[in-house]
Amino acid sequence: IQQEINNTAEEKFRNIASGKDVLVGTNKFANKQEKVAFDIEALLQSTQFDTTRVSYPFEVMRLAAMLHYQKKQARPKAIIAVIGQDIQEHIHAAFAQEFFACGDFKTEIIHFDSVKAALEKLLFTDCKVLVFSSSDSDYSRFSKHFFETLKNHKHRPVLILAAPPENMKEELEENGFDARIFQNCNAHSIISRIQERLLTYEL
Repeated sequence: IQQEINNTAEEKFRNIASGKDVLVGTNKFANKQEKVAFDIEALLQSTQFDTTRVSYPFEVMRLAAMLHYQKKQARPKAIIAVIGQDIQEHIHAAFAQEFFACGDFKTEIIHFDSVKAALEKLLFTDCKVLVFSSSDSDYSRFSKHFFETLKNHKHRPVLILAAPPENMKEELEENGFDARIFQNCNAHSIISRIQERLLTYEL
């Protein structure tokens, strides 16, 4: 019986993390005007903060972003860089924008004609997350040179690729990107990296 309960709980977590199941205001359609009247830092550090709720990963990312705003008087920023004009790139970018909006990030989509142009513009841009959305052919041009450039980014943002080819997964991870994001992906690992970065620098 306990195993069945565990299996059901795991399935629920997967469905919420992937967006298959919707928690309005949590993993979809977040209220950007929401304000809280409690001590966010105390809650995040509390052993009483229930980690078993399926909404927990999204809540932590959202609360960490709110804490960042309280301390810096500015919401953490996620930039989605769209490279090229293919419609699929824009679909990936819209998905990424909603994903980070649910984490209470300030999001901005910027369009570029090439990978080189994006890197020249974004290398010194102040942001916590950089998401790249591109075509398969452009992803194949993300050489180690570009990764090394991004590693030297002044603000050390989390680096994410939106729906890159599956066969490039290991190569991209080895060369410095933190995560891939795509429709129906499991968001938990991505959220964990982002919240760890926020909490490391802000607590």
